Amino acid sequence: MEAYQTIQLKTGTVIHERYRIEQVLGRGGSAITYLAIQLDTRRNVTVKQFVQYEERFEQEVAILQQFSYLEGVISIVDSFYEDETFYIVMQYVDGVSLAQYLKDNKTMRAEDVIPLFLPIMKSLGLLHKQGMIHRDISPDNIIIDFHNRLWLIDFGAAGLSSSRRPALKERVSDQTVIVKAGYTPLEQYRKDGKIGSYTDIYALCATMYTAFTGHTPPDAITRIPKDDIEPIPTIPKWQWEALCKGLSVNPSDRYSNMGELIDGLTVASDPDIPVTVYPDQITDYTRQMLGYNNEEESVTTHTDKVLMKSRRYHIIFGIILVLLIGISAGITYYIRHNALNDSSKQKTEQSNTSNARTETATKDVSTRDTSTQITTETITETVTTQVSTTQIQSNTNQSSTEKDYQIQEDPDYDEFRLGD
Repeated sequence: MEAYQTIQLKTGTVIHERYRIEQVLGRGGSAITYLAIQLDTRRNVTVKQFVQYEERFEQEVAILQQFSYLEGVISIVDSFYEDETFYIVMQYVDGVSLAQYLKDNKTMRAEDVIPLFLPIMKSLGLLHKQGMIHRDISPDNIIIDFHNRLWLIDFGAAGLSSSRRPALKERVSDQTVIVKAGYTPLEQYRKDGKIGSYTDIYALCATMYTAFTGHTPPDAITRIPKDDIEPIPTIPKWQWEALCKGLSVNPSDRYSNMGELIDGLTVASDPDIPVTVYPDQITDYTRQMLGYNNEEESVTTHTDKVLMKSRRYHIIFGIILVLLIGISAGITYYIRHNALNDSSKQKTEQSNTSNARTETATKDVSTRDTSTQITTETITETVTTQVSTTQIQSNTNQSSTEKDYQIQEDPDYDEFRLGD
C-alpha cells in the first residue's frame, strides 16, 4: 500500500501533456488504473500506470493496436514512457464490472449469457491466432456497460502462447504466474506451464459458469482427483456438456480453439434436436476463421470429426439444392421470355398491316378531294366567263339604247331629228 501512495498520481496531474488525471478507478498487482480526460478531444479515457516497466508490455501494445476494431475488447488509444514509468491509455467504458453486477443481481438470465459472451469469444479467437493469450479472464476483468454489452479489460497479464514465444524471443522465465481461484486453469499454476487458446477457454467457461449460477466454480487443483463439477439446471444438457468440456482439468480434453467452443455452445450436437440456438452466429466459416492447424493446439476427437463431416454433407446438399432451384428458375424464365417475344411479334405485324390499310385509304380520300377541287374550279371559271359575257352584252345594249333614244336639237333646222 505504501508503494502505491508514493507513486500514485494526484487528481489534476497532466501526463504526456495530453491527459489530466481525474480519479483512481482501481489498483492491481502491477498497475494503477485512472479515469482521465484527453485534453485535445475532451473525452474520457482510462490510463493504466504500471508499477514496474517490462519490455513485453510494448509487444502486447503493438499486437493489441492492430485489433482496436474488435468487438468486446477495449481498444488502446496511446502508450508512452514518462518519468521512468510506462503508461497505456485505453478506451473508457462507463459501466460496472461483471463481478459487481453478479454481487448485486446474483445471476444473469440463462438465455442472455451466451449471446452476451459471443462477441468476446470471437475477438479472443482472433487474438489467439496472433499468439496473444489474455491469461486473466474473470468477472473482475469484464465490464457490462449501460447498453448491456460486455467488454474484456486488463491485458496487463497477457502473454504469448507457448508456440509463439520462440518467434518473438520471449523466454519461459519471462512469464508471470497469474492465479485467481476458480478461474485459473491447471497449466497456469506453473511458471513453465504450456499455455495456449485452451487456457483462456477454461477461464472464460469458468466466468460463464459464475454468470449462470452466481457462484465461483471449484478450483482446478481441487478437481484433479475427480474432474467433476455441479451441473447447471437452467441450460440444455448439450450446452452443459459443452461448458463442461471447456472446464476440463486436462488441457487436451478441452476445446482447442474458440471456434470450436462457439460451435459447442450454440449448435446442438444431437441431430434429433430440431432447434439450435443462434444459428445465424455459427457456420463452418466461423470455425475455420478462428481455428488452428497447429498440431500443438488442435485436438479433434472422433466424434468431432463425424460431426464436421455431417455438417459438410449438409452444406453440399444445400449447394446442390440451390443450383437446382436456380436452373429451374432459369428454364422458366427462358420459356416465358420466348412466349412474350412471339406475342410481341404478332402484335407488331398486325399493327403494320393496319397502318398500311390506313395509308391506302388516306391516299384514296386525298385523290378524291383533289378531283373534286379541280371540277369545282372548272365550273367556277365557266360561270365566271358566262357572267362576264352577259355583263358585256348588257352594257352594249344599254349604250345602244341610250344612243337611239337621245333627242338632239339642230339650230339650223326647224324640225326635230333623231341623233346619229
